[in-house]
Parts: sequence; structure tokens; C-alpha cells
Amino acid sequence: PTTTTTTAPIVTQAPTSTTANASALFFDTFESGVSGWAARGDCSAAVASNFGQNSNSSLYITNRSQSWHGATATKTEIKAGGTYNLSAQMAYNNSTYSSQEFVFGVQYDDGGTTTYQNVDSQTTSSGKWVELAGEISIPSSATNISLYAHTKYVETPSAEDLIDFYVDNVEAVQVGEVVEGTTVT
Repeated sequence: PTTTTTTAPIVTQAPTSTTANASALFFDTFESGVSGWAARGDCSAAVASNFGQNSNSSLYITNRSQSWHGATATKTEIKAGGTYNLSAQMAYNNSTYSSQEFVFGVQYDDGGTTTYQNVDSQTTSSGKWVELAGEISIPSSATNISLYAHTKYVETPSAEDLIDFYVDNVEAVQVGEVVEGTTVT
């Protein structure tokens, strides 16, 4: 795992717990490394060891050339046919831009088509964490399931669309049980 130290101003913290829900399948705080997360597209992803949402560390995404470039993780706990409550905290520190919209979602292949299903999108201002959260159901025939986080997609990104950003406290809670490719609630 790559660890980088950044010098970032103190960010106003969102009122969110830094401990996992007791029934969480995973809760990635990046305090002990990248937790299976990596760069999505042509960019860099590393742990920022002095900057987190109510903690010391977060995942820091830099050197992006497209708005969809960001963070991704394939989590074996997220299965086809399941329904999940997913959440993540995202922030940026660049006072040049007054606000930024972030997207958190799930990507999967189904029947020869790649689907990008956004869990949530939220706008925040520089120096403030925002929670992106929602419930998502994954088709029982889905394969190659992964999570993603990035700024709002735009076809021709500007410098504002390509800002560096942080991801922290990513959590998944299963809703019901996955039984033979379907969710039982």
C-alpha cells in the first residue's frame, strides 16, 4: 500500500459516526492502508495520513484527466442478487472553487452491458465533508461488481471538474439475505 502525507487545512467535519454499523459488511476508514481501493482510470490513489473525516486518514485521489477518474474497489461482500445500504464520505480542499458535486455508485456487467448505477450524488463546498448514501439492488445476473467514487461526470472536463478529492468511511450493510441470486427481506 502506498501512503502519502498531504498538508491540508483542517476540514469542518460532518456529524457522522466513525464506527461501523454493527451489521456492516465492511467499513473502510483508510487508517491502516487502502483497504482494497485503487485508482479508477488514469489517476493516483493513496492514503492521506493526516486528513480524514473525524479520523487521521482518508483515500486521496489526484492527477485526474477525466471526471469519471477517481476511486474504485471490488468488494467480495457485495454480491449479485443482493440489496445494500451503501455510504461514503467525500471532500475536497480547493478554495478556487466554491462547490463540487460528487458521485458514489456501483458498476457491474449484466448481459453484455456495463451498468453504472449511482447510489447518490451530493454537492459540498471546499473544506466540508459530505455523506453520499443510498440503497441499491444488484441484479442476480450481474458480474464484475465494483464500487466507484468521483466528481460529477462531464464530457469535456474543466480544471474544476478534475480537482483532487478525498474519500473516507465507506460502508456497506446488507438488506435482507442473498438466497439463490435473490434478496429475501
